[in-house]
Amino acid sequence: MRYAPLYADTVMPNGVCNVTKDPGGLPVMPQNPREIAHTIATVMNPHYGLHAVVTGRDGKLYHKYQIPGQGGGVNANFTSWKCLTPDLSKVPCSIAPKCNGYDSNPAIALQPGTGSLVVFARQMDDLAPHEIHLTKAADPESWSSIRGPACLCNFPPCKNYKGTNQTKCGVNADCDNLGVDCDKSPSTLPTYWNVQAVFPTSEMTLLPVKDKLHLYFRGFDGAYYLTEATKAGDINTKYGSPERFDTIME
Repeated sequence: MRYAPLYADTVMPNGVCNVTKDPGGLPVMPQNPREIAHTIATVMNPHYGLHAVVTGRDGKLYHKYQIPGQGGGVNANFTSWKCLTPDLSKVPCSIAPKCNGYDSNPAIALQPGTGSLVVFARQMDDLAPHEIHLTKAADPESWSSIRGPACLCNFPPCKNYKGTNQTKCGVNADCDNLGVDCDKSPSTLPTYWNVQAVFPTSEMTLLPVKDKLHLYFRGFDGAYYLTEATKAGDINTKYGSPERFDTIME
């Protein structure tokens, strides 16, 4: 059964049940908006006001923010929705440049110390969170490049395949050697926010705790996990290996 849209003219899920594809042909999130609540991730940036980030019905990330000096509170003027990931071929997933978008609601917070906006969202091909942040706290358009958690392979390289020494990840199939070379792009590089894969199976929560950000999520084993920023006051910081809570999910 299908229902009429609950909302009109929005980049967000519009309330139609059992949507499987966006009009542009991309996979959508969520497929049944009546079962999965859509979160409008929002923070108050002290430099200019409210800033909202959402996952669109096309799986892309969008944002809008209060225009400085044009009213406050419910009378504030906002920008239109702007796409943070207009070209999915540039998303850093394991099958790049054939990546899809995101399938979680964004987790959002202000980084302690700098006040920069930090966002995490789960990429639907790798089921791993990507991170993006404002490089200048007072500039709502100063978004960084997207960071994956680590160098991930959809298909690992096949050494000496048919007499060739393959070093790149497979994209379409084993041994096609079309992907990234993790030896040349190791997970220790600052282009990644962690040094290992992280796989949430729940919505994520991003919280400032004292002088660092903490990312919380449920993992594939059903346990609850925390990964913590390793360096206070560094917007490009890496996060530590996930730590498991032994009893919170029991």
